[in-house]
Amino acid sequence: MIKKMFEDDRYNDNDPPAKRVRTVAHKLITSNQDLGNVGDWEIHVIKNENRNAFVLPSGHIFVFSGLLKVANNENQLAIVLGHEMSHAVLDHGAESMSMRNFTDDIFIVCLFFIWCMSPSYLKGVALSWFCHSLFDFLLKPLSRMQETEADKVGMMFASRACYDYREGAVFWEKIAKIESALENFTIPEWLGTHPDSSKRAKQMNSLEDKAVDWRKENALCVPAHVKEVKK
Repeated sequence: MIKKMFEDDRYNDNDPPAKRVRTVAHKLITSNQDLGNVGDWEIHVIKNENRNAFVLPSGHIFVFSGLLKVANNENQLAIVLGHEMSHAVLDHGAESMSMRNFTDDIFIVCLFFIWCMSPSYLKGVALSWFCHSLFDFLLKPLSRMQETEADKVGMMFASRACYDYREGAVFWEKIAKIESALENFTIPEWLGTHPDSSKRAKQMNSLEDKAVDWRKENALCVPAHVKEVKK
């Protein structure tokens, strides 16, 4: 269904943006045995200015062209694709669905008591909305934890494929600057489903020592270039 939704806006496989993404994805897959366990990966590059990408549990990866303008080299693109692939490898979709089903069951019980005990229709609606919002809020920490985990594992995948791990921090610093320039009001991290972009950049920096070791796991990788990474 999601594939059909974007069918008319999808780049052909031979179009440059699609070839660029497929090339990086292929290198990630062949350099990381874990990625072969998901099944057949399928890349969809969408003509859309949103700076976004997402993955389905089936291995279908959707990358919007707006994101390619920010991840403007193969190293940054590898960080992004590694992140999305990590969600599938770590089975985050099933984990989120399981937690959602659990909270939905509790929500139904709450609704039963609300409508049994509420003396007025409006009060019942208000309490129902409050409970629904509360359960949504309680799921946000899990989402942020999954994003942080996928950042780390995605960086590992990119490093093993000989991509420059230092570009991860550069990418998230760029995203943070874009968000700061475009958004008049920044949503506090504790209200969001994703960690703060600046915080993600710092995490990438903190993982660089581990990334050196991950890179060494692939005998084909040469040491990362000593030259300064361009911001």
